[in-house]
Amino acid sequence: AYPHYLPDGVSLLYAVLYDDNGGAIASQIDGHQNIIIKLDHAPLASPWYDPAGYIVYQRGHRTVADLAPDPTSFAVWAVQVDRSSFVPIGDPFSVAIQQQGPSVSSDGTLVFSSASDEVESGQMALLARDGTVMRHIGKPQAYLSNPDISPDGTRIAVNALVDGNTDIWIHDSTHSGTVRETYYPGLDWG
Repeated sequence: AYPHYLPDGVSLLYAVLYDDNGGAIASQIDGHQNIIIKLDHAPLASPWYDPAGYIVYQRGHRTVADLAPDPTSFAVWAVQVDRSSFVPIGDPFSVAIQQQGPSVSSDGTLVFSSASDEVESGQMALLARDGTVMRHIGKPQAYLSNPDISPDGTRIAVNALVDGNTDIWIHDSTHSGTVRETYYPGLDWG
């Protein structure tokens, strides 16, 4: 469930999927599970802590059928939390609809990949805190997923399918450079 350490260096943030296709975002603090958000019949994934005091996460599946009738059923969402207990202090809100795989750097920069109407194609975007798209990063790629922004916000590692093989690619978020990091014949998944 892609666990991430919270700022205390001990507590974990992760996603939980239930048999009924529901999901939750939880934290593990001192060996006790704390459910931050729980939805029935809506999977949640890719939780990240934003140092401004928010948990950012993906809600929903990436299929066209899941987008109707509510386009926010597949989106990047956030909820403000108490910075010490990680208990929500506000209602969850949609940050960007029809998006997936958010990642947050230590300075609060948010990156995610956008879903297009084309089968399994997407493009990353860099957002300002208010949710406006600052710029798109790289070109659209097939099976673009799991973006992870470096702590300093300058590089983004991502999985993408090129020439029939999924590899890890590194995008420079300040310039337009892209480097293929892995060249193995198997599935390279970060």
